[in-house]
Amino acid sequence: MPKDPSYRIPVFVLTGFLGAGKTTLLNRMLQDPAYARTAVIVNEFGEIGIDHDLVRSSSDQVVEMTTGCLCCTISGDISKTVYELILLRNQKRIPLFERIIIETTGLADPVPVLFTLLADPRLEPNITVGGVTTLVDAINGPSTIRQYPEAFKQILVADTIVVSKTDMLSETQYQANASEVYEALQGKNPGALLLDIADVHEDAGIAFSAAPYRAESRPEDVMRWLAEEKADKSHHDDHTHDHAHDINRHGDDIHAFSIEMDKPISRTVFLFAISILMANAGEDLLRVKGIVNVADSKGPMIVHGVQHVFPRPTKLQEWPSEDHRTRLMFITRNIPQQTIDSFMRAWGDSNEFGAGGPIL
Repeated sequence: MPKDPSYRIPVFVLTGFLGAGKTTLLNRMLQDPAYARTAVIVNEFGEIGIDHDLVRSSSDQVVEMTTGCLCCTISGDISKTVYELILLRNQKRIPLFERIIIETTGLADPVPVLFTLLADPRLEPNITVGGVTTLVDAINGPSTIRQYPEAFKQILVADTIVVSKTDMLSETQYQANASEVYEALQGKNPGALLLDIADVHEDAGIAFSAAPYRAESRPEDVMRWLAEEKADKSHHDDHTHDHAHDINRHGDDIHAFSIEMDKPISRTVFLFAISILMANAGEDLLRVKGIVNVADSKGPMIVHGVQHVFPRPTKLQEWPSEDHRTRLMFITRNIPQQTIDSFMRAWGDSNEFGAGGPIL
């Protein structure tokens, strides 16, 4: 790899459980001219919701935006993706960028990513690990931390923790929810910088301003996890040279799937169906987001929800593409695709309360 002797590119890891607000934070930062020379690595372009009018041109893997930022997908393992992205940069085949942000999925264990960045000899001459930024949802945070080991790891490896959705809480709720979240975070990772989402509204880049990552300054569990990851990698390397760490690995009880429906659906019926779904299966409905073809409407409706929280949908004035189908993405725990699919299609076919949609 051609080495740029004048600059070691800082690489930041952005993590946080499903629905914590990584998309919102990234979009705000990427549209700030101060951070135009940023490259973001995601699992697929849709994960950060790049607006269509921000995309200037695209190649097989890299998308350039009108803001000057770049976005690319993970090809194979994360090490290979970072390696190839820097190679393209140093060969001047893509615009020069000054930093890389790796966005993990909400269910991802961040330790394999961190280990790769710290230990891969191919990357070391060209990068420095700038830090780990974790978003924590002020509404669902306490229960998420208790239930999911991934969320616990995301907090302990962090240099910077941004508490999100505090702006959705009333003063009473803030005192109860946010106080519990802050107390839990300070107890688990006292060395991390704690920020409220309001702190990054004006300058999202401050969430990525940590000094070079020092694992030894994090809670002692982090050093143990990294040692276990090294042992695991050595074990696999003894048996195969083609092993790639899955940065998005999760348990067998987690299901990720999408549902597509051709027929328009009444806005009222759709929201009623979602409310039933969340009331009966909220804790296991880890994430739902998508675009809805609303009957008697020129443009679609953008929806997203996390467990029992379903913010007010966003109405678009027109469709962003020629595909006008309802497309919904679900991530669930212990709820198979067939259950959700049958439920949503039954309500979509009824399209009115009198037709009698199903109850879970």
